[in-house]
Amino acid sequence: MASKLHSAISRCLSSSSASRNLLKKDFQTSNEGSSRTFLSDSSSGKKPNSKQEVLYPVENIKDLPIHVQERMYDLQDKAGFIPNLLRAFAHRPDYFRCFLECYDSIADRSESNITKAEHELIGTVVSNINQCNYGVVAHSSLLRLHTGYNIKLDQISVEEFVNGDEMSRRHQLIAKTATSVAKAEPLEHELMIELETVGLNREDIWDAVAFASLISMINRMSLFLDVQPNVEFYSENFLRRRAERPSRPKSLNK
Repeated sequence: MASKLHSAISRCLSSSSASRNLLKKDFQTSNEGSSRTFLSDSSSGKKPNSKQEVLYPVENIKDLPIHVQERMYDLQDKAGFIPNLLRAFAHRPDYFRCFLECYDSIADRSESNITKAEHELIGTVVSNINQCNYGVVAHSSLLRLHTGYNIKLDQISVEEFVNGDEMSRRHQLIAKTATSVAKAEPLEHELMIELETVGLNREDIWDAVAFASLISMINRMSLFLDVQPNVEFYSENFLRRRAERPSRPKSLNK
C-alpha cells in the first residue's frame, strides 16, 4: 500500500497544471460521442458560491479530461449524484486524479480489516474535530448506509454517538485513534496494543491512521473551498439507492 500511495503522490507532485475555463452553469451536457449525460448542477441544492466562481471555477464537465469524466459518470451511476467536493476538486484534473488514487490505495486495500463502516466512522469523527460540515454530513450519511444506524447529528453530538451504548470497544478505540490523528497527537503505544486486542493488526492501524490523515486534508480543502453538502446526503432515497439497509443495526462490522 505504501508503494501505491508514494507512486500516486509522486505523480501528483510531478504533474503540470493546465489553464482552466470559467465556470459554465449548465452541467446538463452530453459527453461527446457518448449517450451518457450528467445530472444538472441544480441537484446539489445550492448554486456554487462566489468563492468557487471567482477563485477556483469548475469547468463544464464535458470539457474535463476523459478520465475525470469517466470517474464522475461512475460516481453518478452509483450514488445518483456527483459529490460537490469532487466537483470542486475537478478544477485541477491532475489533483482530482491524484486524490482519488490516494483515497483508493488507502480505503480499498484488499487485505485491510478496516470495514467500510469503520472508514465512515473515522471520517465522521475527524470531520467533527476539524469542524468541517461537509465531511460530517457526508460521512455520517454513509455510516448510516453501511450500518442502518439512525444517526441524527442535529439532535446529538458526534461525541455522544461515539460514546453511546451502541458502540463496541473496537469502534471506540478506532474513534480514539481518529481523534489523535485529527488533533495531531502522537499515537500512544498502549493504544496500538489495545487496537491489536480488538482485531486490528499493525497494517490495519496504518490504514486507520492514513485514512484519518487523508480526511483531515480533505476537511481543510473543503473549508478552504467552502464546499457545501449535497442535499442528497440528507435523503432517505440516497440510502435506499446505495444499498439495502439491515433491519436491525447491531454493529459497525459490516
